[in-house]
Amino acid sequence: MNGEQRLGMGLLALLAALCSLFMTVPAQADEAQEVRRLLANGWTFLEARDMRKAEEAFAAAFDTQLGRNTAETYYAIAAVWWERRNAMAAYMWLSDGVKASRESFSWDGGQGREWDRRIGGRKRFIESNFTVVKFRAPARGKPLAPLADPPPLDPVLREFTERLPVIVAEGIDARVELQWVLLPNGSYWVGGRLQELAGGELDPSRAISWELVKDNRRNRRQYEAQIAAIEGGDSLALKMLKQGEVEAAQAGRRDAAQAAAKEEKNRQEILREARRKEAEKEFQRRAVEERKRREAALEEADRRERTTQSTAGSDKPKSDQGKAAVVADAGAADVDQQQASRAPNEQDQAEVKQDESSESHAGDPWARAVQKMEAMQEEERKEASDRRASVEAQSRRAGKTPPDLDAYLARRFYIAVGGGGVGVARLTDSGTDSELGWQGHWEFGYVAPLTQTARGPLGLAVALSYNNLPVSGCSQQQTRGHGLALHAAPRIGFHLKGRLWVQVQAGFHLGGLGTWATADERTQCAEARLNFPTSQVAYGARLGSDGSSARISFEELGWRGYALTLGPDLQAGISFAPRAAPVYVGAQFYLRHDQVFAVIEEGTYRYRVEGQDGVALGQQKLDSVSSTVSMARFQFGLRALVAF
Repeated sequence: MNGEQRLGMGLLALLAALCSLFMTVPAQADEAQEVRRLLANGWTFLEARDMRKAEEAFAAAFDTQLGRNTAETYYAIAAVWWERRNAMAAYMWLSDGVKASRESFSWDGGQGREWDRRIGGRKRFIESNFTVVKFRAPARGKPLAPLADPPPLDPVLREFTERLPVIVAEGIDARVELQWVLLPNGSYWVGGRLQELAGGELDPSRAISWELVKDNRRNRRQYEAQIAAIEGGDSLALKMLKQGEVEAAQAGRRDAAQAAAKEEKNRQEILREARRKEAEKEFQRRAVEERKRREAALEEADRRERTTQSTAGSDKPKSDQGKAAVVADAGAADVDQQQASRAPNEQDQAEVKQDESSESHAGDPWARAVQKMEAMQEEERKEASDRRASVEAQSRRAGKTPPDLDAYLARRFYIAVGGGGVGVARLTDSGTDSELGWQGHWEFGYVAPLTQTARGPLGLAVALSYNNLPVSGCSQQQTRGHGLALHAAPRIGFHLKGRLWVQVQAGFHLGGLGTWATADERTQCAEARLNFPTSQVAYGARLGSDGSSARISFEELGWRGYALTLGPDLQAGISFAPRAAPVYVGAQFYLRHDQVFAVIEEGTYRYRVEGQDGVALGQQKLDSVSSTVSMARFQFGLRALVAF
């Protein structure tokens, strides 16, 4: 191919490109006009409340390439779902619009980016006022929709809550077990439970789950009563929220008081530590001064001793000559005076020697210093002997541990942890059967000594305990209850030998208990209820007399899981400590009885009499705390004890 041919081919290619360009521009212009027409028609249908035609027009605009790059298209489709009060679908379309604006190179956000701002504003409104919730329908039957209490003040948000029954019904018609819904923030009744939505979570994978209650006669009656209370301005949720605010304020004041007390305690500890350090410094200073004084006295005594020895060495010859002269004169006098009086008797000689010794000490400073030093040394030896005797006595006391001196008698704290069995009553057609469950507890207390009896030392134990035991939170199975109680009990100890003691403690306790069934426990309870078609209540209360009685579950009595507990308790066991250790360890056998009084709704309860045909109804009035609806829990087991 020569140069002219190549030039001709290039000109033809350029001409083809120019032709395609001029053909594309009119096509894009036609597509833009079509998108604008579809969007305008959709807004017209939306204002006329024709949601189906509006959605079709907006969807046709979205099917074009230009429509998928236009912010108004995403906002329009989200507006259709918003008018249908489906916040989840609206939020998804708004989120898709934000994502498309970041990925598109030909994005049309409207004049002055008006549609982008509208998308962002609607999206922020949903994020601030809605929370994602996962509805789980009951295994059988239709569910009751959650009920907003109190309803939102915003009329638009209120329409979302009022449409909840329609949304739940749509899920049932679609035969779905789970539904993800965006709900306005607030409090909702789900059966007898009040659920709180604080907002901020819109990710379906982290949605909280609500177990919708079955639409039966009892739940429907409760549902209608809640609606009537809300419409009448007697909202139980508002009362509970106000009570929660009061309790929060009281807790804040209590925490502030505790913090102030703790700060004052720390300040006192700092002052005591400073005084202790100052006393130690003063003691050390005095000890140093005393040591220096004794060292100076010893040095002075040594110096005087050396001076006396040197003086005595120089005066010895003269003293011997004087003594010889005196002896010679005395001998001459004896010869000349043989008939004279005899020498003094022994008593006179002793008195003379004593006088001479006193005179010699009075005139010798060194002798006085030596005598003073000997007195000081004797006093120190006596103090050391007393200290040694005290240490030996303490050592003997630690080894032999006589009962009257053992550290067991002192004030001390203790911790006990144990577990064992518990008796549970099961209701039957003919009466009551007994079952065995398990329980565990821990106890922290303080023992103050009272007096010494003939049997042994008597003390008073005051303690706080935690107890985990089964309660009738479900009509077909037991749920776990968590209780706190205060104990007061006298304790007596019997000494065996050494540091081995037997202790017995018997007293009374009073406290509270709570039980909160998990989702799995509620599911298991519902499944268990299906297996007992003739007897729907195995764990509950029996109302009425023998002739007209019925078994009622605590759920039907409006029990929310709170109860009062009281009863006696008894512990007996052995404690010991190795030689001089300050900590005692031991094991105890315990018996404990808890009478659990469920806190129910006060009122008159009607029930169908068991064993009778027809629709004969009985009734009984119950207080909020009644022995008729209490549970007896007798417990026994072993526990470990550490006293310090």
